[in-house]
Amino acid sequence: MDWKVNYEEVSSDFKTGDVVLMHGDFPMSKMIQFLEGSKWTHSGMLVLAKDIGKEGVWPDVLFWESNSLTNLPCLITGKPKTGPMLVPFKERLQTNMNNYYDSIFAVRSNTTPIDQEALKKLVDFMPTVMDATFPTDLKMWYENIEGRKEGKFSGQAQIFCSELLTMTFQTMGIMSKNWVPNAARPKDYSNEGSIPFLKRGFLEPEMYLNIPKTTK
Repeated sequence: MDWKVNYEEVSSDFKTGDVVLMHGDFPMSKMIQFLEGSKWTHSGMLVLAKDIGKEGVWPDVLFWESNSLTNLPCLITGKPKTGPMLVPFKERLQTNMNNYYDSIFAVRSNTTPIDQEALKKLVDFMPTVMDATFPTDLKMWYENIEGRKEGKFSGQAQIFCSELLTMTFQTMGIMSKNWVPNAARPKDYSNEGSIPFLKRGFLEPEMYLNIPKTTK
């Protein structure tokens, strides 16, 4: 069975750089599952508010993701948008569960050392991709294939989830730039994947989160 822990039991252990995986129930999510051979269809990164100078201003645990959903406003822009966004992590989990956008959630703790220089690079990077949107399903898949097979970078006009995650790690200096960001898939960040980090870093095994559906 997939052993699940309650959010409140582990949230104090979360670190900036931890990877989040989600299993989606959209029609395209099911297609991604089939093509990748993996249940994971969405990925993103945890960011602690205290690490980016927003302690006491924003919720303690934030989620840096690229998404097609617009039901939560981006904390950086103050407005709903597709593409790269920074949102409260617990709120993203709960709204996704309540609406069944995603129904399985896991966190992989990142052991890679992240120093102040890397955090500054993260803070400086986030605003630079705020104009990017989320690609269509077909374009996302095409750009991913181009990245994996041909090493062709798709640019920053449209960015999908695992592309943003990879781009962020590369910008922070904790992942090699030997591959283009759009080559990565959520599966690459799962237990089944093997995407490497620098500084002898690695991802701990998946820890499943118990997020009960709530009623209004």
